[in-house]
Amino acid sequence: MKKILYMLSALAVLSACEYEFEIEGQMSDSQTYVRFVTSNVSDTTLLFIQATTPLKDGSHPVVTQGESVQVKVNGTPIDFEKLEDRGGEFAGKVYATTHRFNPGDRLELEAAIPGRKTATASATVPQEFPQPKWRYWKDPSSAYDSNESGICFELEYDNAPGSSGRYAVAIIEETSLQKDTWHGDNWTGEYGWIIREPQVIHTGNCSWYTPADVTITTLGQDPLLFCPETFNWDSRGSEPGPGWHHPFIEAMAWADIPDKTARKGTHQIFVTYNADKVQEAHPDPSTWDPATHTTGEGFRYTTSYRYKLIFYSFDEASYNYQKAQESDEGSTFAGLGLAPASLTYTNIRDGIGVFGAYRVSESDWFKITE
Repeated sequence: MKKILYMLSALAVLSACEYEFEIEGQMSDSQTYVRFVTSNVSDTTLLFIQATTPLKDGSHPVVTQGESVQVKVNGTPIDFEKLEDRGGEFAGKVYATTHRFNPGDRLELEAAIPGRKTATASATVPQEFPQPKWRYWKDPSSAYDSNESGICFELEYDNAPGSSGRYAVAIIEETSLQKDTWHGDNWTGEYGWIIREPQVIHTGNCSWYTPADVTITTLGQDPLLFCPETFNWDSRGSEPGPGWHHPFIEAMAWADIPDKTARKGTHQIFVTYNADKVQEAHPDPSTWDPATHTTGEGFRYTTSYRYKLIFYSFDEASYNYQKAQESDEGSTFAGLGLAPASLTYTNIRDGIGVFGAYRVSESDWFKITE
């Protein structure tokens, strides 16, 4: 009985105590934040650098001053131009380079802000996605929607040694609409179509499709959603705003780390299928009274679709950073404002952020044939 009383007394004392502790590196230290991810999509790559504000100074944001940045490519520094100071409460600096980066280039970073440790990082520009053989077939109606049909794309590729093994594919759909007008006049004898050239009314990512056989997977590979069309690391801006925490639209990415010897890989993607269609309505002149002046008009709307595959190849840092962003995007608590959408990956030593590279290639436009 005494033992129980002693335990209860100890618990009561502990519950009455308060203990404050600091999180090292976040409470007291300002760090250097850097974002630099190059690709072959743009002629210009931006480098963002910013001094972080430690928790103890949360009400007094740190201003970035006196910074210096250097990026070496295969041991040789490249030129940067200072573009602007990002103003506002969370001021940062933006630098730009027009250097052309090639697959296999070794990149090294040194970024310094007075009063903080020098941030360093390294990366290697990945090879492009190995040109795949690909085919497609029409899949039956979905088990969840009897009116839906889809296309399964299957990619086969040689995952050669030295490649990153971190890939993505986006399937882009272009929609065109042609509006033709029919006209007729029984007294003048003028009949026929006014033909107009089709206009592109939409270009964007295909929507996802649930296959009828739900046991089909991506062959054991880990899928990841991310933003393919607007996957431009420099366009997100340096401050939170519309779209900054929600940059993801549909595509499929996966990690397929190669062995020491070359091996083949296979990947499948299911997207909703839209078939070309024609809507037409016009009067029948054979029913008109020849003694009565009659005119009539009609229309024909032709909607057509074509497709393109866009291939992405990432280095480890850009893939892992994007995967961390996707994890934040899927956080229910963060979406409700009950938890911060924190950056959960960094490859910057003595700092935070991301330093990496990715490559993009694409197929020609093609039509889906039945």
